Amino acid sequence: MSPHKSTVKKIAKHPHYFPDSFRNDYANMAYIDHYKNASIVLERRVDIESLKDTFIPKVFKERTWSKLLNPMGDVYDCIIREFFANAFLECDHINCWVRGREFTISRDLIQELLEIQLTTPDTSLHYDERKEKLEPLVQVLGGQLKKKALHTIELSPEMRASAYIMIFNLYPMKNLTTLSGPRTVFLHDLFTHKEIDICGQIYHLFVKCIKKRKSRLTLPFPSLVMSLISRARVKIPSGLPVMQREEPISEQTIIWSKAHIPGPSIDVSQIPRDEAAEIDRFTSIPEDTP
Repeated sequence: MSPHKSTVKKIAKHPHYFPDSFRNDYANMAYIDHYKNASIVLERRVDIESLKDTFIPKVFKERTWSKLLNPMGDVYDCIIREFFANAFLECDHINCWVRGREFTISRDLIQELLEIQLTTPDTSLHYDERKEKLEPLVQVLGGQLKKKALHTIELSPEMRASAYIMIFNLYPMKNLTTLSGPRTVFLHDLFTHKEIDICGQIYHLFVKCIKKRKSRLTLPFPSLVMSLISRARVKIPSGLPVMQREEPISEQTIIWSKAHIPGPSIDVSQIPRDEAAEIDRFTSIPEDTP
């Protein structure tokens, strides 16, 4: 049997190849098999000024992360999916291809685009490689540790808002109620003002989405991806549907959270009806992501 026969058969399963969207049939296959239905966590703006009476502004005061906390521009989910489907790792950079234009992405390029100061973290390990014991961290953060996950429902309203900033803008995931071990460590480092190589973290998450293709992917930092694509002067067709951002994370986020935490809280009737869906999202338990 020819060593290429099985590959040919697999390609034949996906006959719809769109040359404008994919650099080759393998990228088209990757899109269909892994990225077409992947979740995209769209960054939310963070209204730091409205949070001035909390500890949150102090957490970010010395960090030059303003572009991460204030994402700008339109995001097109089809372009984000094509970006990851066409990308592959090449030495110390990611080779990208979007709508006929090829370009590369590196950690240094991400740092330059986000205008983030170079930091020297205590460890070179990525967060999913670190093995800290979670119990001491939970004592600092609050909340409740179940197995190897931190439940955000029991966090203070301010800490929950910090967790939401992390979940949407810094270490994306779909589940708002349960933080994995690596994300618990990240939140602790954030809260305790430890140095975080956020550009290295972003690049690492990009690489994971490209290398470890699986059925349950969460595609991170779509606003940043669009900025990188724009920097490469990729021409985006007009008329594509734009992803809608959720409301900014703000003082109102804390008010909504207090409505669902035991003890003194505001009355649910005080919350506008159009925010009901937001509250439901905060208190539901969606499918976990790796």
